[in-house]
Amino acid sequence: MSNRGVSGIDGVLSTAAGYAFLSSTINTVIVGDLAFFYDANALWLRYLPPNLRIILINNGGGGIFRLLDGSAGSAALEEHFEARHAMKAAPLVRAHGLECLVAENEDELIAGLQELYKDSREKAAVLEIRTPGPQSAEIFQEYFHYIKI
Repeated sequence: MSNRGVSGIDGVLSTAAGYAFLSSTINTVIVGDLAFFYDANALWLRYLPPNLRIILINNGGGGIFRLLDGSAGSAALEEHFEARHAMKAAPLVRAHGLECLVAENEDELIAGLQELYKDSREKAAVLEIRTPGPQSAEIFQEYFHYIKI
């Protein structure tokens, strides 16, 4: 299943939570930081299902705009398109009573994924992957090039 709001961010977490609520299997939503913070009210849900896993790619802003024609080469990219920020999700996630795992390197990512997908999980959980914005865009472009081959 997939969801893309009007601007790509509308209701992504809420939709994933709703789908997980009606499902008996593990449901994973992979979401960027702007979409996550935009729809963070989904974490208020009283009955957020324990089969929901949230993988948050936090690159400090809308890195997708580094890939789009028009905004990628614009002098206004960082100030007006990317919505740069220094927000970390862990305090917000923990305020809602959920576990937030954090990965800032490959070893932490592997450990975080193993922890995130434990069968014994009693609550939904978030894995926040913190990456540098410009480097994330380059890696994303390389990935798209790779899958086209």
